[in-house]
Order: sequence, then C-alpha cells, then structure tokens
Amino acid sequence: MLERPDIYKMRALELSMADPNSMGVIKGLEEVYPALAAKLFEGNKLMQNMVMSGRNMMAIMDYPMCGKCETLALLSGNNQCTCTRVGCNSTTKNPVTLRTWLFYELKKKMTNEQLEDLEYKIDAIAASMLRKFKNQCRSTYEEHNHYAREKMLAKKLNADKTEEEPTVIHGKINLPADAIILTDTTEEE
Repeated sequence: MLERPDIYKMRALELSMADPNSMGVIKGLEEVYPALAAKLFEGNKLMQNMVMSGRNMMAIMDYPMCGKCETLALLSGNNQCTCTRVGCNSTTKNPVTLRTWLFYELKKKMTNEQLEDLEYKIDAIAASMLRKFKNQCRSTYEEHNHYAREKMLAKKLNADKTEEEPTVIHGKINLPADAIILTDTTEEE
C-alpha cells in the first residue's frame, strides 16, 4: 500500500485543526470565567465539533445563543435559532449573538478595564496559535519539497549559489523492448 505524501497529510491536518479564532475566544473565557466557557458547549457535542473545527463558516462570536439553556445554537430561519443540545431542542425568536450575550454577562462580573483587556488577550492568543500553525505548515512544505526534489533529481543550489551533485540511483531498470536509450555521448545525426 502506498503511503500518502506528507503534503497531503498536512492539508488534511489543516482541515482537522481547531479554528484559531474560536480557540482564542474559548481560552480567553477559560481564563476570565471558566464556568461560562464550560457551559457554552455543555451537552452540545454537535455545536462544539462544528464551531471549533477548521471548517467553521462563522466566527464564534456571531453564533446565536439559545434563550432556554444558554448554549450556542444554529440559525434556523429569519430571526430565530434552534438549539441542538441534547434534551433542549428549543427555538428562540430574535436571539442574541454570543458577542452580545458575553458583553452582558461579563459586564456584571468584570470592570471596564478588564473587559478591554479581554479583547486584547483573545486576539493575542488567536494570533499566536495561527502563527504557530503557519510555521508548522511552512516546515512541512519545505520537507516535502526537499523530498520531491530528491525524487525528481532536481538540482538544488547551496548557500553559495553552486549546484549540488545530483543524487544518482543505481540498480536495474526494466525497460520495454522498443525503448531507445540516449546517452550523453550520442550525437545527433
């Protein structure tokens, strides 16, 4: 069985990685208000998988909140959302977004200075996670390109702009009977 090249593994990993913005918001909430961070996805594995994945189509702060159980919900029509939490399944008309809901919840618990710092912390966490992921991708791409060059016998330049010696593979090659072999010493007629 053929092994998939690293570049394809990396692309699959990109899709399965957590959304850095969503992860930053959750980490910021865990730091400031751990009970609230745990409650967002409590009993709601579907929303957790959807919101936290790299395939998230919306920012976590734009998801509506269920009016009954106060977890993240799915938009289900004009100005309404339906909760996917096990046992709730309620529909909320004119739902507030997580951004608005957090503002009102945290306003009760934090000073204005702490609220301003929260936005900065969330952005910093998301930016550092994204930077780390991009560095991992870059190193994987470089490894793949190095491996591909070796397989194609491509010439690579050293730091001093001189060519490295190409890698020569020795061994038997089974050629078709009608193959024409050209060597360096063959002259054109």
